[in-house]
Amino acid sequence: MVGLAQRLRSRWKVLLIRRPALATTGLIGANVTVWGLYSLAPEPRRQGLGAWVPGWAKPSPVTGPAGAEAELRERCARLRQRLPGTAFWERHFCASYAAVAQGLRLQTLPLCTFMHIDGYHLLFNMMTLFFFGRQLEHVLGLGRFLIFYLTSGTVAAAVQVGALGRQEPYVKVLGASGGAYALVAYTTCFMPHQ
Repeated sequence: MVGLAQRLRSRWKVLLIRRPALATTGLIGANVTVWGLYSLAPEPRRQGLGAWVPGWAKPSPVTGPAGAEAELRERCARLRQRLPGTAFWERHFCASYAAVAQGLRLQTLPLCTFMHIDGYHLLFNMMTLFFFGRQLEHVLGLGRFLIFYLTSGTVAAAVQVGALGRQEPYVKVLGASGGAYALVAYTTCFMPHQ
C-alpha cells in the first residue's frame, strides 16, 4: 500500500510540473480574439448610389467554380456585417482622457489592455506574456497571477491617460504593454537568476 501512495504522489508532482499555464494561455487567446474581431470589424456604412437605386449594388449571378467563390465571398461579407463595427471597438476598448474623465467610461481602462494597434504590437506583447507569464503563473498561482497582470495593466493605462491629460485628451491608449512589462519587472526584481 505504501508503494501505491508513493507512486501516486510522484505522478501528482509530475502533473503539477507539467500543468499548462491556463491564465497565460487564456490572456493570449483573449488578446488575439479582440484584435482579430477588431481587424474584421466592418467600417461604418456610407450612403452611396446603391442605397438609392434598388438592385444597383447586387452582383449578377455567376455559375460554376467562379460562382461558388463569389457565393463564399458574399457569405463572408454578410457574416462581417453581423460583427460589431469599428465604432463599438473604439468606444469600449480604447481609453483616452476624454473617454475616461469627461465621458466617465471607466471600463475602457481595463479593456484597453486587450486591444492592439497592429499585428506587430500584438506579437511582441504576446511573446513577452508567453515567456514571462508562464513562469510567473507557476510561481504566483492562477488567481494571484491574474490579479497582478490585470491590475498592473489597468494601472499602467490609467497612468498613461492621466499623463496625457488635458493637453492631448483624444489620444487613444491601448495595448498590453503595461501588464507585460510589469511581468518583466517582477521577474527581474524577485527572480534575477531565472
